[in-house]
Amino acid sequence: MPRYRQDHEYCEELNLDDTTVFLGITMDSKLQWSPHINGLAKRLSSAAYAVKKIRSLTDVDTARLVYFSYFHSLMTYGLLLWGHAADVETIFILQKRAIRAIYNLKCRESLRDKFKEINILTFPSQYIYENIMYVYKNSDKFTRIEHTHNVNTRNKRRLQFPPY
Repeated sequence: MPRYRQDHEYCEELNLDDTTVFLGITMDSKLQWSPHINGLAKRLSSAAYAVKKIRSLTDVDTARLVYFSYFHSLMTYGLLLWGHAADVETIFILQKRAIRAIYNLKCRESLRDKFKEINILTFPSQYIYENIMYVYKNSDKFTRIEHTHNVNTRNKRRLQFPPY
């Protein structure tokens, strides 16, 4: 509803939303990732179902191709931003569901050795990999300890992060 200030300038009330979507990543007003992870979990659940249906109709290679093109691309988009959130366990569970669907494994079978055998990174490993690749590609934005002092120590090659 429009209202007027005392000096008669027209002002419009702003409605504050609890969440907003920017470039496909949902953030809430408290900068928590729960809305994004919940929405992503719904999309990944659909992707895992698609992998399961494709696997029932085709071979392992085709189901694996669908996994990487549909499920994995959704899972890794923006992972560097939201991968540290507290409630990402649901994403890992959905990833395991998709892998079980590809290889027709039972729900109680361990996937620890299967991930190594099929060369697919687990969700936590994928997050670590994304972080390492970010630091590697942007190494000029970080300073090493050797640049801050002249003492030759064994930690001189480590990165120095800015204090918060």
